[in-house]
Amino acid sequence: MAYCSNCGSEIASDAAACAKCQTEQTSIPSTISAESQARFPPSQILAGVWIAAAIGLMIFLGSTVWLLVPSIVASLWPLLRNLRLSAWVDRQEERMVAAATRAQEKTGKIAHYFSRPLYRGFLWIWRKTEPIADLHVRTGVRVGSILYFGSTMLFLAALVGYVVVALVIVAAALWFALWLAGHMISGKPIEFGRDKEDEPTGSSWYSLGRAQPARSRPTTDFLGDPKTDLLDKNGKKIGEMRPTTDFLGDPKENVFDSNGRKIGERRPDRDFLGDPVTSEHNAEGQKVGESRPSTDWLGDPVEEHYSTDGEKVGESQPDTDPLGNPEVRHTWKKKSASG
Repeated sequence: MAYCSNCGSEIASDAAACAKCQTEQTSIPSTISAESQARFPPSQILAGVWIAAAIGLMIFLGSTVWLLVPSIVASLWPLLRNLRLSAWVDRQEERMVAAATRAQEKTGKIAHYFSRPLYRGFLWIWRKTEPIADLHVRTGVRVGSILYFGSTMLFLAALVGYVVVALVIVAAALWFALWLAGHMISGKPIEFGRDKEDEPTGSSWYSLGRAQPARSRPTTDFLGDPKTDLLDKNGKKIGEMRPTTDFLGDPKENVFDSNGRKIGERRPDRDFLGDPVTSEHNAEGQKVGESRPSTDWLGDPVEEHYSTDGEKVGESQPDTDPLGNPEVRHTWKKKSASG
């Protein structure tokens, strides 16, 4: 009776290894070169030398530590030459392909400018390193390249974020300077508050001051950007809605009154059952109601509007104007005398 050289299990005297170890060995990719069969192949020696040199450089040049860490981590694979660890990394391509597919399906700005290029770069590195025959060297090159590329992408994303914040601060400072200069030139006293009559009294897009929209019509502004005009029962414009996205790239609609002041937002959402709804928010971002898609008794589509108490306050239904142009007709529940 003999013992397996890998795990120490009892095996037949004429067997090279136990059945379990033979199965594990056959599952490891067969792309290991003849160099890896040597006791101390050159790649292993070079990896050890580089790790020692990099640690020495880190001691004397502390400012470059973040540049050397990925290469030290990558050198561990050709140094240790652990078959299971190298094979595990070698099988990660499917996960990267799945992640790249998910990023491709998203439509936000983060996915467009960060996630898609990130995973495309990972896959490009993976496929360009495929010709490297030695499994451990190939794995180390992939790990190091991906760490450097990913770190660069994160650095660029942080840099863009800092630039955006700086631009916002500069714009706010410029606006304040112009506002202050205007008051000084006009001689008006500087007031940091507004009278109550200047405050938007509407709590949502369907409560624009004392008026409520009777119809809304899709149109475009002078730049060709889409918007929706809100009209009262006499056809007078009392507000508008403009599609946009938040800082995460998620879609929303900003609502403005006739003076161009933002009074609310509309955001696609889902209720606790997973059904689609539209959350209605005021200018401060507080939820004041929601709108739910439905159908009337004839099966025609309508959008029902509810307050935060769950009370139905109105509904909207697609319609056309006398010229056949599309618009939406709004009907509202009359407010009580006490409200």
